[in-house]
Amino acid sequence: MKLNLNGEVLALSLLSAGESAHAFSAFLPSRFTIKNWVLCAEDGKELEENIANLRSGYKPALLFGMGLGAVVSIIAKSPIPILFAGGSSLLMLQLYEGALPKELRLRNPMDIFLPEPPPKNGNGNGAALSTVLPATGLVASLGI
Repeated sequence: MKLNLNGEVLALSLLSAGESAHAFSAFLPSRFTIKNWVLCAEDGKELEENIANLRSGYKPALLFGMGLGAVVSIIAKSPIPILFAGGSSLLMLQLYEGALPKELRLRNPMDIFLPEPPPKNGNGNGAALSTVLPATGLVASLGI
């Protein structure tokens, strides 16, 4: 693909950037919800679970936004739409992490792509899904 930037490609690129941002609102709560419910946990374990639940929406939002950008890039025969979608997605990821207190934020937003640790046995009730919160080194266990 060549770097083709005409009015049509620019319009398609802006639309894919906008739709990539909208994917985050489809898969994640608002900043208001994060500040007023996710962070208002009664104990540390509940807070870890809330943040793990919040971050579970990052991957589908990124994949949807980047997938849309890829399809538009193929149609437009230009890499610019996927670049716009990627930039928009990274901005949204940064904005969502910015809603969390500084000590709970990811050090590197790309840490969401690290493999999860293997499941642990949860009190004899079967396996539990463990999610590491890299910024704090804390582990939240969600029973399955």
